[in-house]
Amino acid sequence: MVFKLIKGDFVVKPFFTFTHETFICFCMEYLEQGDLSNKLSEFGRFDNNIAKFIICEIILAVEYLHSNNIIHRDLKPDNVLIDRKGHMKLADFGLSQVGATIKNR
Repeated sequence: MVFKLIKGDFVVKPFFTFTHETFICFCMEYLEQGDLSNKLSEFGRFDNNIAKFIICEIILAVEYLHSNNIIHRDLKPDNVLIDRKGHMKLADFGLSQVGATIKNR
């Protein structure tokens, strides 16, 4: 499971999971600034420097996942959460694939 593998700075920290009737519940760190999709709706567009910062942190998150042979497979603004200091963290690893290998051509 992906939750056992992720510990990086740019991914949401998992704490534990449990089942309740027919649901699997995930307890993860709380990121009070919401998601990138809501911020895009709120501001319409970002200043170039802010956009570069966001993109760099998303790239660092994806790079971290790939270094652990994890492919996210659902990268979208709704799955990028923002912490209280304004840093981006990837969330929602439901479609992720573990153990993937990337072949160079």
